[in-house]
Amino acid sequence: MKALVTGASGFVGKYLLEHLLENELHIVATKLKENSVVLKDPNITWIDLNILDEIDVMQKIRLHKPDYIFHLAGQSSVKLSWDNIGNTLNTNIIGSLNILESVRVTGLQCRVILIGSSEEYGIYPVNRMPLKEDYNTNPRSPYAISKMTQELLGKLYFNSFNINNVMVRAFNHIGPGQDTRFVVADFSKQIIEIEKGLKAPTITVGNIDVERDFTDVRDVVRAYYSLSKCGKGGEIYNVCSGIPIKISEILKQLISLSTYKGIIEISIDSNKYRKNDMMKLYGSNEKLNKATGWERKYSNIKESLNDILNYWRKEHGIL
Repeated sequence: MKALVTGASGFVGKYLLEHLLENELHIVATKLKENSVVLKDPNITWIDLNILDEIDVMQKIRLHKPDYIFHLAGQSSVKLSWDNIGNTLNTNIIGSLNILESVRVTGLQCRVILIGSSEEYGIYPVNRMPLKEDYNTNPRSPYAISKMTQELLGKLYFNSFNINNVMVRAFNHIGPGQDTRFVVADFSKQIIEIEKGLKAPTITVGNIDVERDFTDVRDVVRAYYSLSKCGKGGEIYNVCSGIPIKISEILKQLISLSTYKGIIEISIDSNKYRKNDMMKLYGSNEKLNKATGWERKYSNIKESLNDILNYWRKEHGIL
């Protein structure tokens, strides 16, 4: 069996490639020309692909004829979506359309996994938590709008053209190698810089009073693969832990795992606050569990946080 993974050189892509290899799939992994190969293996064929190039997407899908397509490529930052609205909408909507249209035109019989976001839900009161897949969506950022539109396209192509899509609403995920645009990686890198004496013992943070639903990326990719095998076509599935945790608690645990013996101060930077932010957001993974039997292996967040800190220690030559 063969899987096409778009955006394979990104944070999630590396872990998905490893998991697919463990399950003995042959992989066609796409990257932009400027991105480096993150994993070399005889069963991975790396190709350059810009998902906005309609003709190239069509040609590559026709050539490689995958049994599964995992569509990870796109603009993944809520904050950056406000800075460049047009690029976010274009990349996430037109890129997804090109994938779906190529599958339709080529007549390929394959399973397509479209990765959306919990941001699609918008703002809900705490008494409506956990968020469930049958709730109405009310996106409140350009990124969220782009992912909701991708999902609507997925439904359209399933209902009108019988394209075998499964749509995912992924909640926050964390793990070694994540970009510092994301909060846990940002905190972790700052802590390791303090450990090495590269910065003063002060961590700059945004709003740490919010609560979010974090899942280790290694569990996230297991969910994606499980849905490719067992998910029902045309359906939407949350991928989440189902457990909210305050950002301040994550920061506290990271500091407790640090080797720095002094006092680490916390400095609030209002520029790191996000627009239209919810104080508490977490989802239900009941539908995912019933469809696939998926459960988290990294259920102790301290294990994930320690692995992230060790990643940054290696990056700074400490380990």
